[in-house]
Parts: sequence; structure tokens; C-alpha cells
Amino acid sequence: MELMDYYLTGYFYSPEQTIRLSEEEYQTLHSAKRNLLTALGIEEKLEIVLENYLEFESDLNDLALRSSMFSKPASSRFPDIHRINRRIMNVLSACKTYLDQLHHEISTIYGKESTQFNFVNSLCKREYDSHLGYRTLEALRNYTQHRDLPVDAIQYSSSANGEGPQRLIKTSCTVHTMLTSLAEDAEFKPTVLKELQQFGDKVDLKPMIREYITCIWRIHSEVRGYIAGDVGQWDAHVESAIERFRKKFPQETAIAVAKVEDNNPTECVYLSNDFSKRRKELQSKNHHIGDLRKRYITSQCEE
Repeated sequence: MELMDYYLTGYFYSPEQTIRLSEEEYQTLHSAKRNLLTALGIEEKLEIVLENYLEFESDLNDLALRSSMFSKPASSRFPDIHRINRRIMNVLSACKTYLDQLHHEISTIYGKESTQFNFVNSLCKREYDSHLGYRTLEALRNYTQHRDLPVDAIQYSSSANGEGPQRLIKTSCTVHTMLTSLAEDAEFKPTVLKELQQFGDKVDLKPMIREYITCIWRIHSEVRGYIAGDVGQWDAHVESAIERFRKKFPQETAIAVAKVEDNNPTECVYLSNDFSKRRKELQSKNHHIGDLRKRYITSQCEE
């Protein structure tokens, strides 16, 4: 029968620099480290979604500014459409990755029969059922994977605000998908197509994308809150172990938990609070996204 010992140790196992652990303490720290890395992964994938969305909006603003300043031949719209197609496909891919892996990571921690996993499913269903932008972008992602690119046309428009010397010209960039293109795809969800027909023969993708990203953020925010108590406990377990070891061996900067058989480590799990710091940084950065449909930026001078 194999007899295992469990220890807190430095980066390199040394019998002279160890603190004995029970098997339960070892398993608790092992699970805490794994779950904290998973929690960080969820935050990192939301970060990818939001940064891809930011690049999409930034490119729209850049194209609008260039349109307001420079004369452009009609043929120049093809590279503009290509540029926005690239950004939208990045957004769709990032959202797909986020949603798929959110389910996987919650099931990894809690299991597919858990209340936490069912909570994630209920949130996604709620957002899908409640928001046309969510339904549209889900259908459009499938369309872009199997059929064609999302943007068929790009439109620059200018309008005057005010009169006389105070007159200002506003320029905007709008990207459209044509319903005739979507209708040619027999796999495009017919219920969504019917809903989109209220907009005429084309759909402005900007408000749809903003609503979709808002839904993703709302799902994430609620999941983050739902598991916050558990994450706090995992943080506390790791922090306590690090402090306990450094109090006895202050010269050691790297710490691990080790499973040892006959004085030979058979498994080491390294402990650090760096991944918790990174998670908290991302949580702080992305805490107040809110409803993206209800905000806009402007470079208009203040009076």
C-alpha cells in the first residue's frame, strides 16, 4: 500500500523546507488553484470579447472621420467593407468562444447537473428570448461560418446641425446586411429572418451588435456575482497557504504544494496570487460596461 505525504514547499522540493499538510488540505489547495485559473480564464475571454468590440467601434469612427475629410471614389468602399467584415467576424468568433467555454468552465468546476451550470443556461436563454440583437447575431454567426460575410454595404451620411457660423456637420458610418442575402441561405433561422423584415430590405448591424455585447456582459456580470463567494474562498485558501509558508521560510519566493512518496515528489502544484491579481484587475476594468445602446462618443467641442 502506497503511503503519501503532503507538504507546502518551495519551488524546488526540499525536505528541510516543508510544512506538512493533511490530504484534505492538499486537495483543497489543489482545487482552489485549478478553480482560480478557471475563473481567470472566464474573465480573460470576456476581455477578448470587449476588446474586439472596441476595435469594431473604433474602425467605424475612423472610417467616418476619413469620409468627412477626404474625397473617396465608390470603389474605395470595398476595402472599407472588408475591414468591417473582419472586425465583425472577430467579434462573432470571440462571443462564440466566450459562451461555449463559459458553459465548459462552469461545468468543470461544478458539474453539468449543478445549480451553477443551470443558472448559466437560464441566463443565456433569457437573453436570447428577450433581445433581437442576441438572436440576430447568433444566427448571423452561423451564416458567416457556413455561407457568406456579414456586411453587404457600408453607408456614409452627413447632416448639418445648427445655422450660420455655428453650423456643424455630423458624419456617421453605418454597415448593413441585406435581407435578400440572408434569405438565400436555407439554414438561416426563419423566425429571426421574419423579425428582421420589420426593418425593410436591410438591417443596420450597429445596434444589433451593441445589444448582443450588452447581453454577453450582463450574463457575465451575473455569473461573476453568482460564484463570487466561492471565488473568495479559493482566494483565501491560497493566500493563507502562501502566508503560512513565507512566515516560516521568508527567503522563499515561490511556493508549491507537493504530493510525496518515499521522499520523492510525485506531483507539485505551484501557488501564486498573480492570477488572482490579474482576475481582479479585469473585474475592475470591465465592471461598468452597462447598456452599450445608450451611450455614444463625440469629439464635438464644448461651447
